Amino acid sequence: MRNEKIIHTNTGISRYFASIYQNVGLGIMIVASTILFVYSLHNPRMARTAQMLGMFSSIILLIAQGVTFKLNTSQVYMYFFFYNVSLGLLLNPIAYIFTATSIFRALFSASIILIAFSYYGQNTETDLTNLGNMSIKLLVGIICLSFINLLLGSSAIEFVISLVSLLIYPVLIAYDVQNLSKLYYANIDSETKEKLAIIGSISLILSFLRIMIELLHIFGERKK
Repeated sequence: MRNEKIIHTNTGISRYFASIYQNVGLGIMIVASTILFVYSLHNPRMARTAQMLGMFSSIILLIAQGVTFKLNTSQVYMYFFFYNVSLGLLLNPIAYIFTATSIFRALFSASIILIAFSYYGQNTETDLTNLGNMSIKLLVGIICLSFINLLLGSSAIEFVISLVSLLIYPVLIAYDVQNLSKLYYANIDSETKEKLAIIGSISLILSFLRIMIELLHIFGERKK
């Protein structure tokens, strides 16, 4: 009986994480498709407008994330879809700035980092709470420094931001995955777990995209 319970639990969390990673893959495909669609229009002015629209809509959707657990699963998936479309609109300029080869290299490298740190976060017995909290504090500092650099326009500061970000976001991936694992074992119903698999995947997608962008900033080849 005990063995059956263990097998059932292992199967349940395997399906849970399989759902999370499927959502991550789907979200990245939505972001990429949106970027390609905007780029296919070959209209830089429209691309800038789409970027502004993506920025405002992603901020609004991020603020609204707290109420998503009051929605049903289908509505949460709609939220997930529109959030990733917003991210695609926000990031569409990379198709105009960087070569396709650079983008694919960054995409591949970010995917390896995502897989590696997700695996670590899911399987490590080390509590990543303190490291995760420290990374969040550093992230806040990096965001503040980024706003300051909008005024300064320093390439040296931008390079430092990219380097530090490449250290922070992999840690946040492992931290988020470990938290998602802990939440699975919390006393919550199956519908809430399904919603967690959707909302939790958004955090991983955001970290993945940030890693990809920072890799492009450091190693990307710009179009001439």
